[in-house]
Amino acid sequence: MKSITKSIFVGAAALMAFSIDASAQCASYTYYPIGQAIGWESSNNYLILDLDAEKLTDPSFPRTGADDGKSDNLNYTGGPDNTTKAPVGSGNITLPLMDFVAGTGYVESGHHYNVGYVNCVFAPDHYGSAYTKVEDWGEEPSGKNDACTKNDNSSLIGNVYAKKGFIELSRQVAPTDQPINALCGYIQLDNLHGVEKIQWSYSSTSWKRGVICEVRYGGEGEEWLPSRIMPSDVNNYSIFSEQGYEFEELIGADDPEVYEVPVSVRFRIFDCDTLTFAHEYEMDASERSPEYYYKQTSSLQVARIHQIKVFSALKGSEMAAYLDATGIENQVINSFEVNKLGNVVTTTTECEIELYNLDGQLLKKERGTSLDTWGLPRNVYIVKARSLNNGDTQNVKMPLGL
Repeated sequence: MKSITKSIFVGAAALMAFSIDASAQCASYTYYPIGQAIGWESSNNYLILDLDAEKLTDPSFPRTGADDGKSDNLNYTGGPDNTTKAPVGSGNITLPLMDFVAGTGYVESGHHYNVGYVNCVFAPDHYGSAYTKVEDWGEEPSGKNDACTKNDNSSLIGNVYAKKGFIELSRQVAPTDQPINALCGYIQLDNLHGVEKIQWSYSSTSWKRGVICEVRYGGEGEEWLPSRIMPSDVNNYSIFSEQGYEFEELIGADDPEVYEVPVSVRFRIFDCDTLTFAHEYEMDASERSPEYYYKQTSSLQVARIHQIKVFSALKGSEMAAYLDATGIENQVINSFEVNKLGNVVTTTTECEIELYNLDGQLLKKERGTSLDTWGLPRNVYIVKARSLNNGDTQNVKMPLGL
């Protein structure tokens, strides 16, 4: 690793996490800079990617099961409708990389980039819950009893309030044999180059719903560094989560000397009280408690990402050329997962599941979300699963059998 690359890591760690510039408008609450304050969409570099949830109308994306932006898409309380209202999905959002032409403005470069999403649903035609409650349902806004906390775009002015479209990150409860955040949703952008900054916006269905933006400098194996945390258990940090916030993360990889450093960014659920776990920030990731990243609360409302914008010193076509030159491609996330529970092969969507031995002999075949391998001798097998939804196929080697 070049020394300049190492300096990027050190500088990023110093700038990130808990360095939020906040100004108090009311004595007992903490407020964050909003789009108008940071200059939403302003930069001397290129806006190469613009993920706008309102435009994600492809019917292949998993759609919300809620009637409007006011309600959660799923019943996260563990009731009988926990997974039937709107099953979440995983896959990729393919966006055009944009070029800038003098006198014309932004045009599609002809190259594309994949933004990965895991355990999410899409709501391109819904507004955030604060807008829906006040404007569509005629209800009093949350926080109505305090002039400082009204979620009606009056005491805190933001662009998210009347912005249509969001991607909802799942907060389903994990099975007892899986990590507590196994079914939580996230959005991930991998292996970008020359990135100056990321702008993004989010909201939630209630106060105190945590979300975290993390950045990774370098490829797989490098640590994810927290860039911004909106904690779920500290009231005055998330008071306007229903109305929504816009944020700007300074990445600082737009110097030509560090273009080769791949930068990844992800947005995921964060249900942790950072005041309780802040002492673990300096720890190695392997030493942190699981609760540093996720702490289940009694209420499981969701976080919603409305828009993500990437500014780079490289135009879209230059970014594509850089990816080709380095051999580091933008990640393609599979639209479903193949796992095993004991000796049962499981998939996260309806599939045609086939089991082969290493000689290529077909041993078992099922349609559905599971295949029981009972009776087979213990060995390594090949599982081939083809999604009945979109035809995506995965081939996975697994140790199975008794």
